[in-house]
Amino acid sequence: MKSASINSGHLRLGFWGLLEFRAIESFPEVRWITAVRVVVPRESGLFAEAAYRSALKQWGQELHDRFFLPTTLWNDLTDVLTELAQFGFAFDPALFREIWEWRFPPLLQWEGLTVRKGLEAWPLLADTPG
Repeated sequence: MKSASINSGHLRLGFWGLLEFRAIESFPEVRWITAVRVVVPRESGLFAEAAYRSALKQWGQELHDRFFLPTTLWNDLTDVLTELAQFGFAFDPALFREIWEWRFPPLLQWEGLTVRKGLEAWPLLADTPG
């Protein structure tokens, strides 16, 4: 493997190609930006070390329900933070919970039920057929 380096929000992996982080948004607090800036390269490094050998899965209509809803995203993030802690990179989940609360503010709260808006998929200009 070629050495990895961070360059303008992208992780270059030598001959393996370019891993782009298109969904990272700007945050209103510096400590949030710093937390994400520290976590992403470490998780990317773990991805680079362990090759993915399974067949890719077609998610179809499940994609939105599985990966765009706030609770599922929080569960995935806590799994990532737990995995990083196993490799010696421990991060306080409370800071990431603040980011999550900011990104998914409650729209409705009623008798213990909280409704939050999920993410929306927006095709990129290059992903749209001409």
